[in-house]
Amino acid sequence: MQCEYGTNPDLHCNQLAVCQASSWSYASASNCPVAMCPATYEDIQAGGHCPLPQETCAYPKGTCICSESTGGPVRLIDASIATNWSCFDATVACRSPRPDIGEPCADDARKCDYGSCTGGIELVCTDGLWQEDFPLCPQAN
Repeated sequence: MQCEYGTNPDLHCNQLAVCQASSWSYASASNCPVAMCPATYEDIQAGGHCPLPQETCAYPKGTCICSESTGGPVRLIDASIATNWSCFDATVACRSPRPDIGEPCADDARKCDYGSCTGGIELVCTDGLWQEDFPLCPQAN
């Protein structure tokens, strides 16, 4: 059982409480980039360049994650890897911003993917609570 505390759409930026052997342990939040999200979901061009890897921006219409391109070109000037926006539209069943881990849900086994293979998270409704799911992601070439 896990419970999440915080308002950041990036799980790693919130505090996570984990029940282990009848007691709670608390994982501290990591240092997260200061989000400079565009004003609206429509202002983000899916696949377009983004400046800050792992930046997560959540809007009522969907969630976007700035992720490193895999298998793409490396810049010769500074050897940096290109970063691009990956966006995931909200649906009636999977809202945005996403629910916190440990928040109640009504439809057991429902899964909602908020960019799990690009640095985000996938949630699954388990015993009436949202919990983190760990899907298999395709391997980069």
